Amino acid sequence: MSNERYEIKISFLGRVFPLIVNEEEEQRIKKAVKLIEDKLQELKEVYSITDEVSLAMMCSLEIATAHVMALENYEKYKEEMKETLKSLEDTSNIEEEDIEELKESNFVIPESE
Repeated sequence: MSNERYEIKISFLGRVFPLIVNEEEEQRIKKAVKLIEDKLQELKEVYSITDEVSLAMMCSLEIATAHVMALENYEKYKEEMKETLKSLEDTSNIEEEDIEELKESNFVIPESE
């Protein structure tokens, strides 16, 4: 992807926002705009909110809450992965130690076929 920067215009709630982006950022921003538009429409329909400021605030709150939840889930997943890797590392070390003990006891380990 190109690092060339250019201007795009996004709009929601009747406002236009010019942004300077590269190609990768543009794709991400377009997805974010779609998410915001969908959330705004949902809030209009479900809660009958018509005031644009209230819509924007509720939309921000819902998206921020989802972001916080995603971060919490990421941290939980990261910790679980660390524990799993540590467990695998411990298992791996035990197996190596067992093999060394077997070698020292003159036990013959058959060659694999």
